[in-house]
Amino acid sequence: MKRPTPRTTDELSADFFLIRHGESEANAGLPTHSPAAIRLTETGHAQAANLAARLEVKPALVVVSPYLRTQETAVPFLARHPTVAVEEWPVQEFTYLDIERHAGTTEAERGRVVEDYWTREDPSWNDGSGAESFADFIGRVDTALDRLRERRESPVIVFTHGYFIHAVEQRLARPDEVVDGELMRSFRRTWPENAPGHCETREYRFAARRPAGERSGI
Repeated sequence: MKRPTPRTTDELSADFFLIRHGESEANAGLPTHSPAAIRLTETGHAQAANLAARLEVKPALVVVSPYLRTQETAVPFLARHPTVAVEEWPVQEFTYLDIERHAGTTEAERGRVVEDYWTREDPSWNDGSGAESFADFIGRVDTALDRLRERRESPVIVFTHGYFIHAVEQRLARPDEVVDGELMRSFRRTWPENAPGHCETREYRFAARRPAGERSGI
């Protein structure tokens, strides 16, 4: 997929921005115990500092997920905007495997069970403790989009996660698509070409509010 052409600050008129967290311990191949407690690596902290230095946007609201790695990513940006309102929303990553069963494992070690999950193609399947179904995940994404549409102020900066960003883009493109096995296949198939990089920022506008524009990377 061709990446969008970056635009200057003067051209930015988004309703909201989605920012993926910086490199995490899991991304670096380290074992993790709880999705919510995964920290940034030193590289991730450097990426977050760089993001804060280059993102020249004055937010009306900053949203962070409950997961530690997004909150750590937001710290340098919030230091530049100390008076902005900050809210925690359930925009955390899609956790689809039983947390207790896979505690202390790496992404590589979970490879086989990850494949088993996706080839099941059952959006209602819940794998166990701490997990959510694909249908519940998409419902969470739809709820977040509804909340963003209801905001009168803009832009909103959302510090979130890769799968969440990917799902938002699918729902913006096809909001009425049925959550079924085909949607799961489409989600997984298109992920590699659409996966955001660490601290990548993507800009969005709601067509109902103002003319739709090209999504841009910053």
